Order: sequence, then C-alpha cells, then structure tokens
Amino acid sequence: MSLGEAEWVSLKIDALSPDVWRKINRPHGALNFAQMLEGIAEFARSFKGDLATKTMLVRSLNDEPGEIEKIADFWRT
Repeated sequence: MSLGEAEWVSLKIDALSPDVWRKINRPHGALNFAQMLEGIAEFARSFKGDLATKTMLVRSLNDEPGEIEKIADFWRT
C-alpha cells in the first residue's frame, strides 16, 4: 500500500525558513529543504483522504509571528 492510498495522513512542518528548520529538526545533510516542501505540497494537492498537520513551536526559534504566518500560508496553498 502506498501512502496515497491511506485514509488519514499527518504531515509535520516546524518552519518555513531553512535555517530555522535546520535548528529545530537537525535533518540529515543530504536533505533538500525546498524539495521536501515541494514534495509535501504535491502530496497534499493530490491526497484524497484526511490530511492532518503538526507544528512544534520552539521558543525563540519558530514562535515569532512571521514564522508562524509563513507556516500557515504554506498550508493554505
């Protein structure tokens, strides 16, 4: 079964700024932030089931109104 066939999927985005994303998530160096976001957006556009989102707010890293607004704007598109 592929992820696209699931009834419910939860996606997590903690930042929309690459530097903040790296500080919070400490991703593997080979991961490409822009490609990851595009993959999430593409999946969300085509997914037919229930899609949930999660965002972990970290004081002084991504809890500023500007970063929160960027995350909200991403999910609105």
